[in-house]
Parts: sequence; structure tokens; C-alpha cells
Amino acid sequence: MNRLKYLITAVVGVVAILVPATALAINYGGIGGRPAYPNPNNARTQSIFIFELKPGQQASNAVLVLNNTNQAQTINLDSVDSELASGGNFTCRQAVEPKLDVGAWITLSSTNVTIAPFSNQVVPFTVMVPNSHSISVGEHDGCITIQAVSQTAKPSNTSGIVLSFRSAIRVVVTVPGKIIKKLSVLNVAVGTKSGNYIVSPVIKNEGNVSLDAYQTIRLVSIFGFSVTSSKEGSTPVLPQSIASQEYTLKKPFWGGLYRARDVVSYNNDPSTQLGEGRTVNQTIITKSSALFYAWPAPLGLLIEVIVLIFLIYLIFQFVRKMNHRQDVKQKWESYKVNDKDTLQSLAHERSSSWKLIAKTNKLKPPYHLEKGSSLKLPPKKK
Repeated sequence: MNRLKYLITAVVGVVAILVPATALAINYGGIGGRPAYPNPNNARTQSIFIFELKPGQQASNAVLVLNNTNQAQTINLDSVDSELASGGNFTCRQAVEPKLDVGAWITLSSTNVTIAPFSNQVVPFTVMVPNSHSISVGEHDGCITIQAVSQTAKPSNTSGIVLSFRSAIRVVVTVPGKIIKKLSVLNVAVGTKSGNYIVSPVIKNEGNVSLDAYQTIRLVSIFGFSVTSSKEGSTPVLPQSIASQEYTLKKPFWGGLYRARDVVSYNNDPSTQLGEGRTVNQTIITKSSALFYAWPAPLGLLIEVIVLIFLIYLIFQFVRKMNHRQDVKQKWESYKVNDKDTLQSLAHERSSSWKLIAKTNKLKPPYHLEKGSSLKLPPKKK
């Protein structure tokens, strides 16, 4: 009964190592590893193993196993298959699970090494793709796991969860044939957090090999111009999977109606491997979010209010001027000036403003009225 309890708790408690395609091998407690012989022409091979092999072919490389602790460590190595985790992440299966793919293709020269403090050791291995017609064209993934014996869970008579820690290096094997490279953006969601906008594009890999989606996220106004708030990043997307990544964009200074636009580029050349062809043979796809209103920054809002008030004032003055012109044309009367008339007397007689009469008739200081001249005056009030 205790043995069964241990097995259950060990399976539940053992940490499944997630290996992002852009990260170095995860390192727990100073124990870890990385590819010993990376390809200088492909930066991705510094963190993962990448092979292209036909059925029946094999290749070799090695793991550089690291002991960065101050004690000698006995370290176990193993090869396992992989599977998709939630969110399209890559995860390594447990050693107790059946090896049906890359995990079964890898043969390590040693599965147990003892390394002195602050030292490392190179452990060679081979990858052999079975010579079988059942091997599908495209990408196959697995892991080489690294785990110190001192960090491995041991049987216990007590109840509770037993944890083991391991690190892992992703192994990518591509079987050549009809390689399909195709990405699509399913959705661009926009949320808010701490006064910023969180943009989450959802990308689907419809092909049979991993692709690096190079993304540029911008906020684009309803008028079509981009604001300065933008982010760039790379999202690895495994074959036949969906991946999403969050980008934090600052609130636009001016506010207004915006869409979040995702411009995605990826290498579409079937002959290139993962990590190659960053700037050549690019396919570009674009998708925008639904329209949303972005509140301006406080200073931007203040400036906008001032500008709005000024515009309203200008519109009011324009309308007032046009209405006055219409009144002068339709209602004001022609009047011949006599020798006793002044602007003030005419204005008083017509219940109007002498300044308005002077402005309408384009009179200038000192506003002297010549006898017999013609003026436009408002009608007398009855």
C-alpha cells in the first residue's frame, strides 16, 4: 500500500520540465546542461539540438553536463518523448512513460556520470531514425533530461507529495519530405493591466515543423496612423499547435479609438531548419483586434480639453459672424447720413451697438461720418 502511494505521489509531484525553444537548458540547483557542439551558423543550436535525418539515418552530438555546485554530483541522463502542454508549450514526458518517438531514437554513451565541483563533462549520444515507412514527414521532438541523484525523489513511508527536479534539453529531429510551413493569426485580444494595454495575439501553426513567429504589435488609430507604443518579439510555435504571448503596450498619450495590429513574419522556405533564415524568404501576415477606446494620459486629456474649448469658441464665432452677415443682408436698411448724425446717436436710435455698426460698415477711427454717405443700419425696433 505504501509502495502504491509512493508511486502515485511521485508521478503527481515530479516536475514536468517546460523547454521554451528560445531558452537555454533549465538549471536546477547548479545542475544542468547544453549542447556541446552547437552550429556556429544557427544560434538556436546553443540551447537545443537540431537534426535533419531520413529514416535509416543517424547523427551524433554531445551534451555538456554542468555541475556548478561546490560538491561532486552523480548525475543521471535519459532520453524521453515530448508532448504539447497547455498554451502550446513544449514539455518533456516522464521517464516512466513509454518511449515511442525521439526518446527511443536517442542512445546516450552514458546514463550516469559523476562530476567534480564546478566542473563539466561531455556525454556523446547518437540519434537514429528507424528505417520505417510509418515515420511521418516533418518535425519530431524529444528531450534529453539531466537530474542529480541527490535531487531525485526517494520512497517514503510518509504521506504527501514527493518532488524531483530535473533539467532538459529539447531535441528536434526533422524527417525530410513535404515540409509545410504555414502560420495564421486566429485572434488579437486586448486587455488592460496597471494602466497599460495587454495585447495577446493567438497564433496557429498549421504546418508540420516548428516556426518562429516574429511579431510587431502596434496600436493603430482609427485614422490609420501608428502611435509610438509598439513591441517586437519572437514566439516559437510547435507544429499543429496554438501559441499565445502577451505584449504590454503603454497607454497612448492622446487617447482615442484604436486597434491593436499584429504583423507576423516567418520563414517559409521548406529547405531551412529551425532557427535559420531570419530575414529571408519571409511570409508576412497581419491581423487587427476589434476597435476599442483608449483613454488619454492626464496631460493629454488636459490638452485635448483646452483644444476642444478653443475649437468650440472658433466655431461659435464663425456661426455668429455668418448669422450677422445674413441679418445685414436681409434685415438691415440703407441710410443717408445727415450733418447731425454720429455713430452713438444712430446706435441709440436703432437700439444697437455703435461698435457693431462701425464694424459692419468698415469704419475706422476716429469714426467721422460724412454728410450724404450711405450706411447700413439695423431696423428700428417697433
